[in-house]
Amino acid sequence: MAGMQWRKNRERSLLVLMTGGYVYLLLALPSGVQWMSGGVVRQSSPVAEPGCSSQGKHFKLLIRAAHPRIKRHPGDNLHVNLTGPSWRPWGDDHPGSPCVNYETRLGSKLTRVLLMSYPCSGNSWLRYLLEGATGFFTGSLYKEKPLYEGGLLGEMEEVWSERTLVQKTHGVMFHSLERNDLSERYNHINSSLPSILLLRNPVRAIVSSWFLLLQSGSNRHKAQVDPSTFNTNLFRFYVDQAVSLWEEMATDRLLWSSKPVYVLHYEHLLQNTTHQLRRLLHFLSVPVDEGRLACVSSHLTGPFKRRGNKTLDPFTREEKQRLSKAVQRVNRLLLVLGYPRPPVYEELP
Repeated sequence: MAGMQWRKNRERSLLVLMTGGYVYLLLALPSGVQWMSGGVVRQSSPVAEPGCSSQGKHFKLLIRAAHPRIKRHPGDNLHVNLTGPSWRPWGDDHPGSPCVNYETRLGSKLTRVLLMSYPCSGNSWLRYLLEGATGFFTGSLYKEKPLYEGGLLGEMEEVWSERTLVQKTHGVMFHSLERNDLSERYNHINSSLPSILLLRNPVRAIVSSWFLLLQSGSNRHKAQVDPSTFNTNLFRFYVDQAVSLWEEMATDRLLWSSKPVYVLHYEHLLQNTTHQLRRLLHFLSVPVDEGRLACVSSHLTGPFKRRGNKTLDPFTREEKQRLSKAVQRVNRLLLVLGYPRPPVYEELP
């Protein structure tokens, strides 16, 4: 066996085996933890023995499960609820615009799809784009009133109600006790649900999430903060935690999901929004409404855009090196699993 590497990252262990020109990935879970492969529940052993014939099979099942389109469950006919709440995302457009009359509503018996991201990775913007393109509200685990007041009326829906197109979650990152237990992290990610994994340059995501953390009130998703707050021990501590959280959020979803995972990079969505939306709708098995998509294309900004933090660089050299290594590990995993080449983050060494 050539090129065997064993690396431990806190409580997570990732075994990378290269043999015969193939790369195999095994996640070593605590003894007794159930894991999913190709829709089959299995009991994990403490550590798989290198060279086991099942490694290649499990790896192929992992790739096969990651890439198909979503298969919408029986009864999900993508019908809106005409008696429920509605919102006109472009109701204030100029008179005569075809976009004025488009509405967004709740659905019924919709297949559950998670929208996974690190905070401030473009999640609210993507929800606005999806709602405009499909006519269905999106949901959230967190029930943030400012987002509800801004037009995301599915924000207050229970995530299991099957009335929203996708459901926003940040995984286990806001549950500090569960983060330290690998089996709890596994149980928290809902590995049997299909998902969209939205990734953004962690440099920009961490800066934006720091802004959000220090704000309150209805304007917290767009407000700015005093730049001097970056020169504090509290920010240094936050960065130390955030780098690990960003990587764990991505790798947990990629390695443990037994249902399709669509990886969407915020930078790609920003560069070619309409094209990326078409691809995402294809993954969701939602027909494209050309009229709606045209209106989205002419109203790209949405109501939750934060401005003014693109030039901030509050990170130390050591922090950038940690960020760079985390990005490299996630990018290599993406490439091994057959996803398109990720964007290059110019801010990182």
